[in-house]
Amino acid sequence: MKWSTGAILVSGAILLMVGGGTRPRSVVAQAAPSIKIMSPTAGQKITDNDLKVTTSVSNYKVQCADVGLPDEAGAGHIHAMLDGMTMAVLTNFYCDPSFTISGDGLKPGKHQLIVVLAGNTHDDVGEPTTVDFDYEPGQARPLPAAVTGAAKPSVAISAPADKAMVGPKFDLKIQSQNFKASCTLEGKGNVVGYGHYHVFVDLDMAGMAQGGMMSMAGMIAMPCSDTIPVDLSAWANGQHTLAVELVNDDHTPIEGPEPAMITVNLQGSPGSGHPAAPAAAPGAAGQAAVRAMPATGSGGNLDRPRSLGTAMLLTGIAGILLALAGASIVLGRRLRS
Repeated sequence: MKWSTGAILVSGAILLMVGGGTRPRSVVAQAAPSIKIMSPTAGQKITDNDLKVTTSVSNYKVQCADVGLPDEAGAGHIHAMLDGMTMAVLTNFYCDPSFTISGDGLKPGKHQLIVVLAGNTHDDVGEPTTVDFDYEPGQARPLPAAVTGAAKPSVAISAPADKAMVGPKFDLKIQSQNFKASCTLEGKGNVVGYGHYHVFVDLDMAGMAQGGMMSMAGMIAMPCSDTIPVDLSAWANGQHTLAVELVNDDHTPIEGPEPAMITVNLQGSPGSGHPAAPAAAPGAAGQAAVRAMPATGSGGNLDRPRSLGTAMLLTGIAGILLALAGASIVLGRRLRS
């Protein structure tokens, strides 16, 4: 079958219309969010007990006012990890470009710091960045000894009362038994009897088995204090559910205790935010996927699927290339004849 130059060009145009949409539109390039580690620097020797981190963030507003709500373009917080790209080594999430990571439990020697921007639901945004450093404190602080012979841990919310009316800002008071909450051990090796809290707003806890793993969506804090300042100024007035669970240093729920839950009636909030559709905790097969933030390549870049728009654009470009190739073949044949 012979194809004319015009027919091939028309075919390419049709493919472009299918791939990129039939209505012409201008594409404005937008600078992608990015984060760089300013300190520590590559190979730096750290002699302090704690790691002071300074980052430089571009095209992204670092703030936690909307944490727990659906993702918002151009705004969120920072995730920091030591020696890996999994939730198990997440030291916390941070609301400022500069923060400090405790050296408790960190052995002297070579380590790697990884930081990545994250949205309100804690999904990563953009690419992570890393830096290697040499941790040589004057006196290292090892992990504490495990607590042995303790009874089953438990957690309860003592204030506000269930179904209480609250303003946008209030203190969430927690009572735990047989449990030592420590923020300095977050992301370090698990120590029996130690851990911290995960605090959620409007997360569907139904179906969460003891020791199960849940999504980070709806999480507003990873604290270790028994009095937690809560700010729901970005949330809409009305009924909201607060949940607190006991977790290990690697953020996995501690087996045994059930999460503490209350319902509050929010009044006087200037916000209008609503949580994303609640999702029940995944089963055992999905727990590893939630727990891990997989990395590929030596640089730790996350492997993300292309968006539908990107796929359509690539289809259109392929159509143009096909048309140009066909035109070149026809032209070559004519010149030879």
